[in-house]
Amino acid sequence: MRAASLSLVALFGSAAFSHVERAGAKEGVHRRQLEAEARHRATRNCAPAIRAFHHKRRQARNVAEEFLGLDELPDKAIDEPHDKSGGIHNNTCVLTPETTEGPYYVRNELVRRDIRQGQPGVPLTLNIGVLDISTCKPLSRAFVEIWHSNSTGFYSGYTGYTLPFEGNDTTPPPIPTDDTFLTPPMTDELNFLRGGWPTDKEGVVEFQSIYPGFYNSRTVHIHAAVQTNWTKARNGTIESTAGNLLHIGQIYFDDAVTDKVVVTKAYLNTTQRRLHNSEDILFPDQNSGGYNALAETYQLGAKIEEGILTYITIGVDPAARYSFSSPNYWTPD
Repeated sequence: MRAASLSLVALFGSAAFSHVERAGAKEGVHRRQLEAEARHRATRNCAPAIRAFHHKRRQARNVAEEFLGLDELPDKAIDEPHDKSGGIHNNTCVLTPETTEGPYYVRNELVRRDIRQGQPGVPLTLNIGVLDISTCKPLSRAFVEIWHSNSTGFYSGYTGYTLPFEGNDTTPPPIPTDDTFLTPPMTDELNFLRGGWPTDKEGVVEFQSIYPGFYNSRTVHIHAAVQTNWTKARNGTIESTAGNLLHIGQIYFDDAVTDKVVVTKAYLNTTQRRLHNSEDILFPDQNSGGYNALAETYQLGAKIEEGILTYITIGVDPAARYSFSSPNYWTPD
């Protein structure tokens, strides 16, 4: 484990962090508005290709026949590609990147598709397609990395905190001069529910995980990042700063789906407060103008505990360049 300097929140408390996070998120949205609008215009041109991309992936899995009694849960209308504003409306995650990747990112995670590591929760199969918005074609060999909280709202690497940042350390830290205050020091060497894998020749990668839990100040979500020209280290991890980072965003779920999940056993042992999508800091900005960061969701069986299958497409601009801000990284034994 490599730790960052102490968090500014240890000095001012979690309420101050919430204010800072909100202000930082809004500032990031405004700062990237022009490039976001350009991405939106390009993606609108890809709406037919995106619909075909989704259809091909669902057909390949043969959802309707393979899963007897499939219960399609509420989602955005995939067959209504345009709303009145002219934006696509088809489960395509084309997001305005945040100012940072959030406070719980850890660099150099394992290259793997199954990230569960025995964590309890409703099984989640996450089918992610990556589309090049400059060509409207699927992007192969793009490295997709995901990370999210467990069923009780904790991130690996930071299990010593009740989020956001309510640790026991009261030592006043130095006031930072950059964005690193958003990332607290790591408290453990755990790495559950983190990892990444490249898309195949069809531009698709599929992960095995669990449905995320909720925690104070945020709605249920999964973080996602996409990079090209990436490098895998000999120890089986991704070299997080070696490639071209094209996208940092978040994937959300319909509240009606979460309603079914959070009453199951693994999600009950928590004292953290759940927020709905409408209450979230970032959700409105990432689901406006016709754009939709909500995963298309299916229930695999009569009971929610039997698992959930999701589809989402991430549109990326191959010319975009972003960077991770977290100084924390994980090194396997």
